[in-house]
Amino acid sequence: MLSNSDYNKISAINRRNGWGFTKQQLLRIGTQYRKAYESGDQHRMEWLEERLTDCNFHTECGYLADKDFAGYKKEVERCFA
Repeated sequence: MLSNSDYNKISAINRRNGWGFTKQQLLRIGTQYRKAYESGDQHRMEWLEERLTDCNFHTECGYLADKDFAGYKKEVERCFA
């Protein structure tokens, strides 16, 4: 479960980045999420999901929440084609 401090940090990071991501940032988020999933780090997974959700990247977040890492990467590639 994320704390109010987590939400504030996420919002500050997203604001600083103009509420968007580069292709490399999205791919890195996917890699970080997969590593968190494999290690059982639920907090980190929620943190990354909230980062995407806060910037309205709901489709990408859905792929990660479903653990569809190939679909996530394909969606990121499609967005930047």
